[in-house]
Amino acid sequence: MIILVPTCNRAEMAWNLCNQLKKAEKIVLCVNNCSVFPYYKYKWNDNVHIQYFEFKGDPKLCHNLTFRAMIDIPDNDILVLEDDVTLCDDFLGKLHYILNNIEYNQSVGTKPFAFTPIYIPEKKCNYTPVKSELSFIYREYKVFTQKYVDGIFYMSKGLHHEVKDWLKHEVPVLKSSSGIGRFLSQKMYGAKFNMYGISPSLVGHGDHESIQFGEARKKVPLIAKI
Repeated sequence: MIILVPTCNRAEMAWNLCNQLKKAEKIVLCVNNCSVFPYYKYKWNDNVHIQYFEFKGDPKLCHNLTFRAMIDIPDNDILVLEDDVTLCDDFLGKLHYILNNIEYNQSVGTKPFAFTPIYIPEKKCNYTPVKSELSFIYREYKVFTQKYVDGIFYMSKGLHHEVKDWLKHEVPVLKSSSGIGRFLSQKMYGAKFNMYGISPSLVGHGDHESIQFGEARKKVPLIAKI
């Protein structure tokens, strides 16, 4: 499995995340090189590979660069992590077990799964609320179906041919968010993919001040906490 981390202007956060992933086989930092923030000053582990992209513009567009990278590595399972998440204990072990125990309906018209280890109740999403269905229980974790992904995204190599066309589309940059969660969710929900979330979450997201939306973040904290 290859882990992709889109990042811009947050070298220390990306470095902290990579230090939590020392057992990962390969991590690729997709750095939008629109500033002089010192990624090169950090001592990265041997499993970290940095790809600098000469791209000037909105920092949030580094997600588009990550999608290009996903297109270029079709023969591997891919995990995309936001650079500001914190991981639960034995994150990779728990992720591996849960991924190998999800069963999906292979009937006509139902696609395989993609996966977000952040559980987001439907009432928090931009879709008509529907009842989340419990898929299975592993230790203290409950795995639910859901219709929204954020912060983290898993795609098995078998899905590459299903999604490569819409990965070429630009992520809409919204005033309220980077657009990546909404973009992925709308694309996957429209294509009838199964999406899953875990409660409690496998990652914490948002235990820091927001650079872009500081006051809004104080009023409405991000959902996932470990």
